[in-house]
Amino acid sequence: MGMIGQKGSPLIPAISHRIRAVVEAGLYQYWLDSNFANSTVCRNMPSKYTVQEPLTLANIW
Repeated sequence: MGMIGQKGSPLIPAISHRIRAVVEAGLYQYWLDSNFANSTVCRNMPSKYTVQEPLTLANIW
């Protein structure tokens, strides 16, 4: 979760604090999980892929 604001704005620290509180409380993840059926797929991706065939131009196109 993030935001964009004008540099030096007094609102930035207050909004950052609220966003951090929402994330730390688990509300952001709860909203994702309840609204998107596959929201956990990206968090559980394998860290390594094994390719069984050589890379050729036919594989790319």
